[in-house]
Amino acid sequence: MRDATITLFNFHAATGKWYPTEFHNVSMTESNGNTPTPDAGMKSADTVELIIRTAADKSNTDYGSTVRYVGPKEYAALENPIGYFTFKPEQDFFYVGSVMSRAYSDDDYDDGFYHYVNKTHDGVYMIQSASFYSLIPHFEIGGR
Repeated sequence: MRDATITLFNFHAATGKWYPTEFHNVSMTESNGNTPTPDAGMKSADTVELIIRTAADKSNTDYGSTVRYVGPKEYAALENPIGYFTFKPEQDFFYVGSVMSRAYSDDDYDDGFYHYVNKTHDGVYMIQSASFYSLIPHFEIGGR
C-alpha cells in the first residue's frame, strides 16, 4: 500500500465533458497482471483498491479547496458540476497522478476522452465499485 495522488474524472452528460477532481494522500493497493485471451493474446488484469479519506458529510478538502460528494443521479442533474464529485461504476475513471484542472470534451478526441487517456497513459482505471464507510469516514473504490 502506498499514498498516492489520483485524478478522478466524472462524465457530465448534459455538458458532454469530463470534470477532474484531484485527491491527495489516497491509500492505494495495486495488483498487476495479464490474462490470456483466445483472440487478442494477453489482456490486462490490473486492479486497484483506493481508500479516500473524507469528512463525515463526504466532502474532501485538499489545499484549501473543498469538493462535495453527490450520488450519480444528483451529479447528472447538476447545472454546473464544478466543486462536486461522484463515483459511477463502469463510467467514471481515475488516473494515478495529477493533471491540469480543466474540463475535457469527448468531442475533442476521436474515440472519446477516456479511450484517449487509457491508450496514452499508464495508471488509468475504470471504477468498478464504490462504498462509503461512516465510522471512520472514507470511500473504498475498486477499479480495473
